Amino acid sequence: MHRALETDSLLVHYQPRVDLKTRQIVGVEALVRCRHPERGVIYPDSFITIAEQSDLIEQLGCWVLHSACREMLDVVRSIKPGEQFHIAVNVSVRQFLLNDFVDVVRSVLDETGFPAQALEPEITESTLQTTEHSLSTLKALNEIGVAVRIDDFGTGYSSLSALRNLPVKRIKIDRSFIVELPESDSQKAVVEAIVALSRAMYLTITVEGIERPEQADLLRKLGCHEGQGYLFAHPLSLDELLKRLRT
Repeated sequence: MHRALETDSLLVHYQPRVDLKTRQIVGVEALVRCRHPERGVIYPDSFITIAEQSDLIEQLGCWVLHSACREMLDVVRSIKPGEQFHIAVNVSVRQFLLNDFVDVVRSVLDETGFPAQALEPEITESTLQTTEHSLSTLKALNEIGVAVRIDDFGTGYSSLSALRNLPVKRIKIDRSFIVELPESDSQKAVVEAIVALSRAMYLTITVEGIERPEQADLLRKLGCHEGQGYLFAHPLSLDELLKRLRT
């Protein structure tokens, strides 16, 4: 990991998010990869845990944030007035809880010229356990125009109490709640409950892990706004994404 950071061996792939009604791409999630001289491209499940157990996760997180904003700047600038395009970047608990995290985000936006309203840091529900610190950080991000998305929603332990007190406007439903749709009535009931909660709190919903057309159709009918998954696209290199956006 040290060598990868020092030798420019990291790269970012982007998985498109689509509007479930129009099927237009409305954003992407930035996903880090590592190039190894012998093993080829290494995926994050092989090295993120190691990075999180060391100080490297902070350096890695900053690198991904800066790279995604720099690479996607022209894409965001090309969006027509009235349309939206968001770049989601995963942020670890450790990075989010740093006292200077907001300063890091502000610095990246200043250096790259990336518009704050197009950036979506993604944090897990477990990050919200430290509510007092989370609240101050979320408010500070909100003040500079950055909206945070809650990743893997429904898998944590404080969903309702946390959301009630935090300035969060977007959530992502974990794939574990939709993998057996449309056959599973219990999973459908869970999604319906999350949609009802989201409507009451004016939250935008993204669903991850969509792999079948019937899943996308049902989720759209239930009121989910955006989706991502292999049905629409695998994570793409920057060049592949730009080709997809042009067509």
